[in-house]
Amino acid sequence: MPARCPATNRDGTPCNATPRPSSGYCAWHDPALAEERRQNAVKGGKARSNSSRARKAMKGGAGDLADIQAAILDALKAVRTGDLEAGPANAIAALSRAFVAVSGAADFDRRLAEVEQALAARDAS
Repeated sequence: MPARCPATNRDGTPCNATPRPSSGYCAWHDPALAEERRQNAVKGGKARSNSSRARKAMKGGAGDLADIQAAILDALKAVRTGDLEAGPANAIAALSRAFVAVSGAADFDRRLAEVEQALAARDAS
């Protein structure tokens, strides 16, 4: 029967993972890997963030906001000239509000990640 990691899980149960030969602990409990685990957790959080999901859903590049502003102005002009009815114009406005909300959330996520990294760096020193 192979040896087991001597650490305990968060719930207090013994860890049943196979330990690494170098330390006697599994990869989840090895003190030498603590910083690597922390960095991976930050990366994982960024991958699940609103900004990451928004980037995956959007097909454009850095000019997306400018493109949307141009589309809104085009729609406004078309409504004024009678080339676009109010219904489609309202849909454009609603989608634009959603885009602005997602952009704001993405900016908030980015700034929060920067603050968390700064705090982690401060705590590490």
